[in-house]
Amino acid sequence: GKFDQYMHDIPYSTFKQALQAPIRALLGKSEAELNEWRSALQEALEPNGRLVVDLVPELGLILGDQPPVVELPPTDSQRRFQLVLGRFLAVFARPEHPFVLFLDDLQWLDIATLELIEYLLVQSDLRFLMLIGAYRDDEVDSEHPLTSKIGAIRRAGGLVEEIRLGPLGNEQVAELVTDALRCQPSCAAPLAEIVHKKTSGNPFFVTQFLQTLADERVLSFDLGALRWNWDLRSLHANTYADSVVKLVVGKLLHLPAKTQRALQLFACLGASAHTEMLSIVLGSPKEQVHLVLAAAVRQELVERRGMQYHFTHDRVREAAYSLI
Repeated sequence: GKFDQYMHDIPYSTFKQALQAPIRALLGKSEAELNEWRSALQEALEPNGRLVVDLVPELGLILGDQPPVVELPPTDSQRRFQLVLGRFLAVFARPEHPFVLFLDDLQWLDIATLELIEYLLVQSDLRFLMLIGAYRDDEVDSEHPLTSKIGAIRRAGGLVEEIRLGPLGNEQVAELVTDALRCQPSCAAPLAEIVHKKTSGNPFFVTQFLQTLADERVLSFDLGALRWNWDLRSLHANTYADSVVKLVVGKLLHLPAKTQRALQLFACLGASAHTEMLSIVLGSPKEQVHLVLAAAVRQELVERRGMQYHFTHDRVREAAYSLI
């Protein structure tokens, strides 16, 4: 509950994460190509480029320092932001260059972001854009703001397609386990049946559960025979967490205290954070940030991309936040 409430308090954070990738892709282009994109972006955003730079600071590396925008009343300010972001996306979404934008965890979106999505899909002149959103339908009921917003978009003529993703079945879990352990399906079948029963076919839970079995030596690699072995009796005898969050919490509690504390603060910042921001929050030099998070990186709870850290899954972030 506290985690969900916290997530609702971060406006536009989902767009921020989604838009970082295309901006970084531009930074890798040649100077001639980058100049073309720079000109197009400047033409689309002036004189309000500061709004998008504040959302995605990496854009400042392309456009340079942007002047402050004129102060407006809250309603007008929100409308202006919608217009400016629509123009920004239109630079990428063109007939010869369609644009796909993926937004995760729609169940946590704040009202302002939901209204931005409605504007982009219904009210703006933006075309050649495909917006893909993912959410947990067990956390979205008929009274949820996302439900009413999807309904409003449909009624306004927006094209909405829905794909329901169920849990993995016995057969799919068996294929995953067989592939992970490089063995014959018949050999993996008894283990796969237990894994499916323990995880209810949740893909992330499956991978975390297998990792836990390896950590506890229930699942081990025989270097002599060059094959994986497992102890079904130990697996049946042991009591394991009945949810993926509880399982991840257990892994977090085995980390050094400093790493646990760092992950708790990291969880408050978002799904990703720059080393400089983490350095400020932790009150430590940047080099110390890397050392403190190294154990979490080794456990594949977070990953490092250059100077940016990312939680490998939102359930990991939720588990870290729950420890506060």
